[in-house]
Amino acid sequence: MTLKPLSGELPPNEAAALDRELDQLRAATADLQPQADLEARLLKQWQKRSRPGVLGWLAGGKRPAPGFGQFGVPAAALALSLGFAGWMTVAPLISQAPRLTNAAAPAEPADAPFIALQPMERIALERDATVVSTTFPRALLANYGLPVSPERAGEAVRADMLLASNGQPLALRIIE
Repeated sequence: MTLKPLSGELPPNEAAALDRELDQLRAATADLQPQADLEARLLKQWQKRSRPGVLGWLAGGKRPAPGFGQFGVPAAALALSLGFAGWMTVAPLISQAPRLTNAAAPAEPADAPFIALQPMERIALERDATVVSTTFPRALLANYGLPVSPERAGEAVRADMLLASNGQPLALRIIE
């Protein structure tokens, strides 16, 4: 079988020489037969190499390289996504939380009285109470029954809070 060259691709003398060489190759390879067990050996090698990780190694393949392994990259991507989603959920709440600092010494007058937020019996039973300094909006004082001017409701108030060991506020001392 000779192939006719398409117009404009090869000159006729080169196409004829190429056809002769291809005919010789076809004749030389026509008598070649694959070994009888070649297909079985190729299939076995393919099966060993197609099983990555530990399963392939147990089936007689190459030992897996140390590193992320078969599920490492997807697991790392999932962990990173969950961490980022968690941060996006919690970050706004953190920025709205009142800033608490441990006050070793009161910032202002120590003689200002504490206003009890819990019954005195409850405060007296607390052995591990701590005093912390904080700031909060003045409007929050209305929740404790104190008068608040609407004009100044948005201003910040500095105060010391007596907190129980579980974080529950026991008493409040307004500094400013």
